[in-house]
Amino acid sequence: MDDESTSLDPPVVPALLPDIPDGEPNLLPRGAWLAPLEVEIPPWLNSNPSPVNPEHLWVYWGSDEIEHKTFTQPVGSADLIIWVPPQRLSEGLHQVSYKAKTFNGEEASSEVLTITIDKTPPILVNEGPLKFPTAVTTGGVTEQYLKDNNDQVLAEVPDYYSPKPGDVITWYWSSSPTGSEIAGSRTLVLADIGQPIMLPFAGQLIRDRGDGTRYGFYRIEDRSGNDSPRSLAVQLQVSAQPVPRVLP
Repeated sequence: MDDESTSLDPPVVPALLPDIPDGEPNLLPRGAWLAPLEVEIPPWLNSNPSPVNPEHLWVYWGSDEIEHKTFTQPVGSADLIIWVPPQRLSEGLHQVSYKAKTFNGEEASSEVLTITIDKTPPILVNEGPLKFPTAVTTGGVTEQYLKDNNDQVLAEVPDYYSPKPGDVITWYWSSSPTGSEIAGSRTLVLADIGQPIMLPFAGQLIRDRGDGTRYGFYRIEDRSGNDSPRSLAVQLQVSAQPVPRVLP
């Protein structure tokens, strides 16, 4: 270890999600900020503590010291795990760093790891029912409509608060407004933000699930795992089964 101006490797937070293009960096999933957060400190070089010449480790959350350990014998990997209490895991950006002092009195500080905590779920505007074509809401989903529209029904997702790359939209085609029959799922990318988001209900899926009253709705989960409530369900009438051929 050199003098204190030398940067040690940054701390490691195993729970962090992999970064995605244009997404929030070093994002912590929901399950990780509901419990104490594990932080691993990389071992430093030239470590040789003893009772006469101990070594020291200080761990910082922002500018607050949250751990100080003194070592008088060889440092094991378990000694380099610290736990951040949940009350410190508030929404926003947080910086984690540490400083080590070796047996010979040399000190060095680490590079800073900045993590992102997002606790705000996607918020639907007025419970955000899907926008189906007028022809479908007034005349129902018919065999002829599907023939004329590439064998699908497209519905638009209304604007919602704080869309981000990595948001997952899951949509449903169900026989009840509280059903769980999934029709599709889609992960948003940066190019989707600010553009109309169209969800396809495939003609074959509509036929497979039968004629009658059906409900279309969706929910959104962000990359941290925060769920929106389900949207209001839109009630539609379906008569999409092929008319049987009558042979003489």
